[in-house]
Amino acid sequence: MHMIFFDMNGVILRWPVPIGTTIDAQYYKKVLQDKLRPAIRKKRPRLLESGTLFHHDNAPVHMARAEAETDVLAGYK
Repeated sequence: MHMIFFDMNGVILRWPVPIGTTIDAQYYKKVLQDKLRPAIRKKRPRLLESGTLFHHDNAPVHMARAEAETDVLAGYK
């Protein structure tokens, strides 16, 4: 399985989830902090300068408190 993050210009990050890994709030938070933000910084640096609008679906992992805290810490809106 892959976690794929993209914008209107294409894929920013395609992260392979190891077999047997459960994507819970803590795992999702770690990917946002450790993988997505550096990928945005490398591929779309202007997004971080102008503010990043980050849309989630309503999956429970996306709605978790840990994820919301990560958005604030990482500078996402």
